[in-house]
Amino acid sequence: MKNNSIKIISQSIIFLSIVVLISLNVSNNASAQNRELNIPEVQYTELEDYYNTGAEIACTARVYSNGLIDNLCAIYYEIYKDDFDTPITSVGTYGSISYTVRSQGTSHITEDITNGSGYLSVKPLFTTYTAFTLGIFDNYCTNRNRPVALSMRFNEPGVYKFNAEIQSCTNSGSTLWTDFDVAASAPEACVPGTHKDYAASTCSNPTALFSEAIFLTICNNNFIEFLSGANNYCPSEEINIVYNIGEYDDSVDMALLPAWISPVIDQNANTLTLTGNAPSYDSENPTINFDVRILSTLNPAGCPGDTINQSITITNSQTPVISGDNMICEGGTVILTSDIAATWSSSDTEIATIEQTAPDTEVTVISQNSGTIIITCQITDNECDVNSNNFIFNVNAHYEITLLESICNGEVYSFGVDNLDTAGDYNINTTSQYGCDSIVHLTLQVNELSSSEFYIEDESYTWNEIEYTESGDYVQTFSDVNDCDSTVTLHLTIVTDITSSSFVKETIDIYPNPVSESLHIDITKENNTVYSIILTDITGKVLIKKDHASENNILDLSQISGGIYFISVMSDNKIIFTNMINKE
Repeated sequence: MKNNSIKIISQSIIFLSIVVLISLNVSNNASAQNRELNIPEVQYTELEDYYNTGAEIACTARVYSNGLIDNLCAIYYEIYKDDFDTPITSVGTYGSISYTVRSQGTSHITEDITNGSGYLSVKPLFTTYTAFTLGIFDNYCTNRNRPVALSMRFNEPGVYKFNAEIQSCTNSGSTLWTDFDVAASAPEACVPGTHKDYAASTCSNPTALFSEAIFLTICNNNFIEFLSGANNYCPSEEINIVYNIGEYDDSVDMALLPAWISPVIDQNANTLTLTGNAPSYDSENPTINFDVRILSTLNPAGCPGDTINQSITITNSQTPVISGDNMICEGGTVILTSDIAATWSSSDTEIATIEQTAPDTEVTVISQNSGTIIITCQITDNECDVNSNNFIFNVNAHYEITLLESICNGEVYSFGVDNLDTAGDYNINTTSQYGCDSIVHLTLQVNELSSSEFYIEDESYTWNEIEYTESGDYVQTFSDVNDCDSTVTLHLTIVTDITSSSFVKETIDIYPNPVSESLHIDITKENNTVYSIILTDITGKVLIKKDHASENNILDLSQISGGIYFISVMSDNKIIFTNMINKE
């Protein structure tokens, strides 16, 4: 009977200790406060900042009751991964968790945690116990010598959260037939004397006593090792260094690489290749050291990756420097020099040719077409073929520009130093802003001025917002389609009795004015009189003529450009009505 009781106690110790281990990281200040408030606490070995997948994570916890040795408690736990909103369903999906605790004498028991959440419990014989008195694990009032060793192993990277809560129970539990003594010299809040161990299958009215969470960062085990490549390079030489990397490694810490290095990862071959062009030789720093750190995007933040140190030595070789004029005209020449003898080349032999019989410090470049030319030169020094920096110069074209201009009769057009007033073709030989020969061709057109006239017989006439009330000839000036001044003459006859006129003005209505597309001409006919409608420009040119006009007429002006026009109504080959319209 005693042996069974001891077994029960041992297993209950295991579960309660695990919860405390998982749940809390208590500081010294918090420990002092917990003792004052009679709140239990846990002290456990420190965890690392991160762990690799597949690695065993070991942690040992010890329980301090702070006087609550007879309190019946249960442990509720939850295990999260990454999102921390919903506990995981099964520990086995991501790895394994087990714990080991001393049961009796030197005997230990190892158990597994398989569910992602729930109450920790133990089932000795035929009864399952969920709650136990804290004195079973205590290291405060008395030393029960039952530390809990937790072993965890995760196979999937991520951040895992372990949250556990010690809950006080109101039920008393059943005796386990084991007891322990608390000395009179025990710390404050401890009751001296003999205390019994109790357990219960459930926890009635659970009330939280202590709750905390710890976090574990789990990383894929990054791997990098040197595979191939040289350590010595000539200036500008292409670098190619290859490393073997891990299965899940798919990223490189760019902050550790020189700017002239580019990484390329082949996840099928599990290799990393560094490429780029070696920099120029630096006498003060001929050897360049940098770290190559391989990472995995599957890993959470905080995973360090695996690192290898790379050393590259730049060979001491001279680099030619090109100098000379960087702008010429088509067909011109430019002489370029380098500070050391070298072999020269250009980016495009169709744009430029290089006159050179042997490697030299001076060459002549003859340009054929406009464009940008890149010139380089190369030397062999210390077994290194060294290219100069690109020398870029522009070949500017000889421009030929053709102008077509027009003026009105009486005006002049300034062309170079000449003022032209006669139509014809003219040329100017000049230079562009880059000093290249250029020619400008001008074709000049001189537009004649135009004039027109119309006749009006009326009591008065308003023309272009000017009202005329006396008979006479009136002239106004307008701009024609060539923006030249054109004159229009109005021959006005004032009649005193409009009824004596051969045509009454109210019998014709023209709208809208100004007009954009359609012009309406409404005519009230007298007897069988035949009318014609004529549209002319200000030069008198007939643009539209409509014979046998009806009472309601519409002229389509959509294809006529904007300007001043005249609409006239004729009868018996005489203009009986004329009005000026504005075409928008």
